[in-house]
Amino acid sequence: MTRKVIHIWGICGIGGLLSKYMDKYFDYNSISIARKSHDVFKHSNEKTLVWNNKASIWSMRCALKARSFDIIHLHSGIQWLKYYRFFYPNKKIVLHLHGTEIRGLWDKKDLSKANMILVSTPDLLEGSPDEVLYLPNPIDEDLINYIKSCNIKKKKGIAFHSDRYASEVVMRFAKENNIDIYTLERDTNPLNHIDFLKIVAEYEYYIDVKRDFPNHLYGSLILEYSSLTGLEALALGCKVIKWNNEIIEGLPDKHKSLYIANLLNNYYNRLYD
Repeated sequence: MTRKVIHIWGICGIGGLLSKYMDKYFDYNSISIARKSHDVFKHSNEKTLVWNNKASIWSMRCALKARSFDIIHLHSGIQWLKYYRFFYPNKKIVLHLHGTEIRGLWDKKDLSKANMILVSTPDLLEGSPDEVLYLPNPIDEDLINYIKSCNIKKKKGIAFHSDRYASEVVMRFAKENNIDIYTLERDTNPLNHIDFLKIVAEYEYYIDVKRDFPNHLYGSLILEYSSLTGLEALALGCKVIKWNNEIIEGLPDKHKSLYIANLLNNYYNRLYD
């Protein structure tokens, strides 16, 4: 029997990617709902509905749309959890947490209305209840393969970086390691994601930065888990420089679409055990 899944919010297009690859590999009918004002970089894909409404109307439309779905997959939607449970007492609700909304706050949030809780990076498991599950972030392999097919020539000895808080640290790092650097501030130049990745693909190196650091203080930039853009850079053949000076190459298998689809299918099956 085909299961119907609705992804609501979808950080950095994650909901659309999960919809795409779950439907590709398994018997699911999935969609993702995004809000236009928060899709500045055009992460949305063909499995994503992008609605241009103010927050209250957008939230109401999502709740009404969820009526015809078996699984409601909320991304970072702690504030919506109790309402979805009230309106849909018998539906399966998955709460998928992505970062600052839960990091260090496990004992301060009521998550009891969810049937299942997922986190997108392993560091978020710290302090979590035992039943919380880790689902690695996926990348859009079709998009990566398209960009690779463009045969973009790499520039030797260049590090690429994009982050609105860490430019001084990045420049210091590049100088200490004798690496030329190109900086693109995405807040002032909000390129579509595909155009952004084409720029990333030009460079031999990508510097990966942790965004969720206290008060955005430069001194606390210590990355332990790769960002989504860092993963995409690895898939594009870039060498990713982490903030412990480790240089990594090659996309880990756990971020490939078939692995993640298998894992999420197993998680969804648990909802019906």
